[in-house]
Amino acid sequence: MNLPKSVEDALVSASITYNPVEETGSDALQAEDGSSFKREPASIARIVFLQGPKGHVQALIPSDALLDLSALEEALGGKCSALDAEAVKAVYASEGMDTLPGIPSLAGFPTIVDEKLLRLPVVYLQSGTAHCLLRLEQGEFKRLLGNVQNLSITIPVGKIGLDPDDPEKDVEQIKAAVHNHTSLKIKELIEQTLEIPPMPSSAQKILDIRSSDEPDMDDLVKVVENDPALAAKVVSYAASPFYGAPGSIKSVQDAIVRVLGFDRVMNISLALAVGQTLKVPKEAPQDELPYWEQSVFCAALMDKLARAMPEDNRPEPGLAYLCGLLHNFGTLILAHVFPENFSLTCRYIEASPHVSHAYIERHLISVTREQLASALLRRWKMPEPVCVAIRNQENPDYDGSHYAYSNLVFLATRLISEWKTGDLASYDVPAALYEQLGVAPEKARKIADEVLEASDELRDVARQMVA
Repeated sequence: MNLPKSVEDALVSASITYNPVEETGSDALQAEDGSSFKREPASIARIVFLQGPKGHVQALIPSDALLDLSALEEALGGKCSALDAEAVKAVYASEGMDTLPGIPSLAGFPTIVDEKLLRLPVVYLQSGTAHCLLRLEQGEFKRLLGNVQNLSITIPVGKIGLDPDDPEKDVEQIKAAVHNHTSLKIKELIEQTLEIPPMPSSAQKILDIRSSDEPDMDDLVKVVENDPALAAKVVSYAASPFYGAPGSIKSVQDAIVRVLGFDRVMNISLALAVGQTLKVPKEAPQDELPYWEQSVFCAALMDKLARAMPEDNRPEPGLAYLCGLLHNFGTLILAHVFPENFSLTCRYIEASPHVSHAYIERHLISVTREQLASALLRRWKMPEPVCVAIRNQENPDYDGSHYAYSNLVFLATRLISEWKTGDLASYDVPAALYEQLGVAPEKARKIADEVLEASDELRDVARQMVA
């Protein structure tokens, strides 16, 4: 395993004894001599670059914990925020690195280490090479750190916890969160509680067509064409280079018959009608794909992954596609209901990009975007697999009803995150999830590569969603 020269030079100059180990995509870390070690996130350190009240600072924290900005700001005496992601990436990319290395001396910033890392017998540092970690005994780790400040600045995700899927409990938690974090009056119905408009009439009509014993294409065409904005988007969607349709697409019927097919147009129309009930927030965490890009990328990848599953275990591809298009609908609700908290949530996500946003939202607001979205979609009588997928998408251990849909969202979002950031998000996918889906990790990565090679065309599709 080759290390970036600057990392190797820093370790040699400090006379640090280390052992390079490879992240293999399982729970094991493999050393060059053939020995293996258990992969424990608590022992894997992450380095975060921040703008502090007196300049740049870097924090070294465990991978199973989120950076507690309030504790850090109290210790430093002022506001802290993550440095611009693109600027940070440019720094380590210019040094021939794949990821941000966990060597404190390289950036030249004052360093703060979370004290939890100093209690461990072994610590693993990011090496700057993808999928390679540096295994250091605690004594070597402390020598590498030198005289840096150590503080309690993280919250282990295990102390936050996420509740299992329970629609009734979700509604109660949402009401409590609204009561505690907003001035909205609590009311009985969830859409009233959140002050969100009822389901658009076009979406309701599409749902009626979907639930019909004999869905009719002419009925779908009529519903879409009666909503001019929706019709324009569907036609533009079908005309995208991603689908390579010969000739021009002149009508919704053309989009259905010649390019997309009945199921896909129905699901796209449904997602558009639902997604445009609320405005996409202007604020978002750094380095995050825009809302509709996230939706389109996830939908395309889920469609391919679903088709790669064993036939006797395969979910309905059309529903899998719809789950992908709506997987991030909770973002719109979160920003709408908790605007002030949403801004703070974005700052926390930027400072702890290795932690699921669900833990951050539970910590800050006591409810997650997944709970908000699934509760509202259930009130709107959306298909149950979609509600289940959205509610459980951050739980890789979910194995209840319609588990394939939620498992696919979990996998797709991790593969996209790794492609976008270069981080090791897909290595957080448990082996049991791949086994449950019946798709090998290598095959999933190959499918992701094929889909993401068309990223320019997919972005064009996404642009049609907001045109």
